Amino acid sequence: MIKHWSQSTPIHFIELNNEVRVVKVRIISDIEDRINEEVRHDNISTTKALYLLKKEDEEYRN
Repeated sequence: MIKHWSQSTPIHFIELNNEVRVVKVRIISDIEDRINEEVRHDNISTTKALYLLKKEDEEYRN
């Protein structure tokens, strides 16, 4: 069984043989696609979406 933690985080819980494991998933795609998805999902401007995605990517790298 796989349970998604939330829409804003890429964390899933996987239960195998009554043992729960946490898996962090990061999907890479073109920046244009990511911006469009952020704009659609969060109803924000493309400028704000780009800012948030760059910030998120920087935090991920550190």
